Amino acid sequence: MTLKETLKQLKASSDERVYARNAKNGAGDKQFGAKLGDIRKIAKKIFEN
Repeated sequence: MTLKETLKQLKASSDERVYARNAKNGAGDKQFGAKLGDIRKIAKKIFEN
């Protein structure tokens, strides 16, 4: 899995509520707002290769 594919999947799995919660807690604008479970699934795919 390439970096571009990974970033594309993170952007596709973004969630407005998670984004808002992270921003409220100080994460800023440079985030995808993806749920932790989605991030773990993507990470699993990266480490399989």
